Amino acid sequence: MEFKSISDSDFYKKLINSLPGIFYLYEKLGDQVFLRMWNANHEKDLEYSKEKLHNMNGSEFFTKTEFKRIAKGIEKVFNEGTIQIKTKIVTKSGKQIPYLLEAFSFVDNDRHYMMGVGIDITPQLNIESDLTKSLIRQNILKQDNIKITEQLENKKRELISTALDISKTNKLITYTINELNKLIKTQTDLELKNSLRKIHNKLKFQSKKQDNWEVFKLRFNEIHSNFFNNLLCQHSNLTKSEIRFCAYLYIRLSSDQIGTILNVSPMGIKKTRYRIRKKIGLNTKNSLDSYILNI
Repeated sequence: MEFKSISDSDFYKKLINSLPGIFYLYEKLGDQVFLRMWNANHEKDLEYSKEKLHNMNGSEFFTKTEFKRIAKGIEKVFNEGTIQIKTKIVTKSGKQIPYLLEAFSFVDNDRHYMMGVGIDITPQLNIESDLTKSLIRQNILKQDNIKITEQLENKKRELISTALDISKTNKLITYTINELNKLIKTQTDLELKNSLRKIHNKLKFQSKKQDNWEVFKLRFNEIHSNFFNNLLCQHSNLTKSEIRFCAYLYIRLSSDQIGTILNVSPMGIKKTRYRIRKKIGLNTKNSLDSYILNI
């Protein structure tokens, strides 16, 4: 097969038209550059006719502000031999298209030229934009999750605080009732003794009447909404007081704290633990506390 001479003009046309993106060849005259050669993509993508493109000044493809930057790049090409730069090329209709331009300079018969190609990077920028938006959304979700976690932890602390407040209140009431009992036994003044007994009875009545459990349960459900359902689903034979006991175990209250809240002795706590273990079916090797935490 005979290979055509590279001087064949048709060969040149086929060569530059096969290049991706736009091809350009500028000649430098003074401090300006003029378009001497281009490919079909240059005409199609930038919307200029052959007649308009011929000898077109390079500055006409950019906004005035952008060409100030491009001019410095052109100067660098002729001084250093090559450059790669991202810019926006203005089409005939005024549309600005982002391009990655790569240019090289050479000299022929004392005439200075700049040749290069430009690739439309709109798809890449769209991907980068989508990725940036995705990262921003992920960051927002991350921050939201941090806030939600912080709010949940605050609620957990409030829940434990509520339980401990109930414990302190019950302990104070118990202490006051016991002290009143002592005063009543030692008091000789009948009128004062009767007054103390009335206070004692009212305090004891109010202590039994008030149900701090409902307050605690309401806050507990806000944080651990599935606990009671899961517990009853697996162990429907547990009593109300045993379920209450399990809830206190779930927030890791000690036996002493639970005993104070429920007004139950250490022995009563042991008996309650034993009953719950028996109903759940735990052997001596398994921890009740660990089991409840995994409900």
